[in-house]
Amino acid sequence: RSLAYEDMPFVLTPNLWRRAYPRQARPEPLEQRAHGDGILVNYQSPEAFDEVFWKVLCGKDYIRKDCLVPHSVSEEIVELFRKYVAVVVRSGDKPEQNRYLSKNNNNILRIPALFQAFPDAVVLTPFREPVSHALSLLNQHERFVKINAQDPFSGRYMKWLGHFEFGLNHRPFQFDAGPAAGQQYQPADINYWLSAWVNYYQFALDNYADKLSWVAFESLCAAPRQTLGAIAELVKTRLDVDEAEPYKPPHRETAGLDKALLDRGEAIYDKLNGLAIR
Repeated sequence: RSLAYEDMPFVLTPNLWRRAYPRQARPEPLEQRAHGDGILVNYQSPEAFDEVFWKVLCGKDYIRKDCLVPHSVSEEIVELFRKYVAVVVRSGDKPEQNRYLSKNNNNILRIPALFQAFPDAVVLTPFREPVSHALSLLNQHERFVKINAQDPFSGRYMKWLGHFEFGLNHRPFQFDAGPAAGQQYQPADINYWLSAWVNYYQFALDNYADKLSWVAFESLCAAPRQTLGAIAELVKTRLDVDEAEPYKPPHRETAGLDKALLDRGEAIYDKLNGLAIR
């Protein structure tokens, strides 16, 4: 069971909202999400709404004026999170929805707390070739800057959810006491996002290399059945992978890259590939 769009806006009380607004018996039609990246969603699609829990209970500990930082979580809040997850799982419609799935970019800020709450958790951490990923992040940022300018509510909505990845409300992760990632560059520069990639994955490798389960985007694209099968085996569940077909992402030439930064990214990428699920 994962929180989905149909759980909005009362994501902290899914059972109460379910009684007030019964779920649709049949899935709604799929539509492309706001990212414009070809991923189709409907009201039943999972989303990172559990970030509202963390924002409400300890937002002041990790949401700064200009960045997001890792934060420690008290035992009291860890226990509340266990109870919250139990509530979400109980709100599922099917008996097989007895495990919790969190899809949340901000979980990197509280990995120890997640394992404290659920020692047997599997934290799948996808990664992608750094230049392609940086270019994708840049494109998404530019897209959401335009969306937020045209529709101010979209920015308020993302801020309310506790997500600052892109757009006019963007705030980068800051993993140490130094300046936030990419501060020497502007968000309109691909090197800003390449720097963010380097800082994110270097932090993850330095602190949680053996705790996280690494999933290579390129493996998912080139060998989806094999990679998804390995993931299913790891998390002890069944996945229908028979219709999964290989996908070749479009290649785009990129100029103006910081060579030293790129070298760091490629070295990190090689390490991640050595740890990736096969």
